[in-house]
Amino acid sequence: MPLLKSNLPEAKKAARVTAILDKLGLEDQRHMLPEDLSGGEDQRGAIGRALISGARII
Repeated sequence: MPLLKSNLPEAKKAARVTAILDKLGLEDQRHMLPEDLSGGEDQRGAIGRALISGARII
């Protein structure tokens, strides 16, 4: 969601998402909804949303 309003090209958006999912160990859950994730996976997804939006403090 954080990248929807950015002006980045779609390829760069996809690359950033893939890189963060890989770092967080969530690449296999890429297409899952938050309610289908375990508690820990959901927390890592929240961290990923913060990282992708460029948050300075998490």
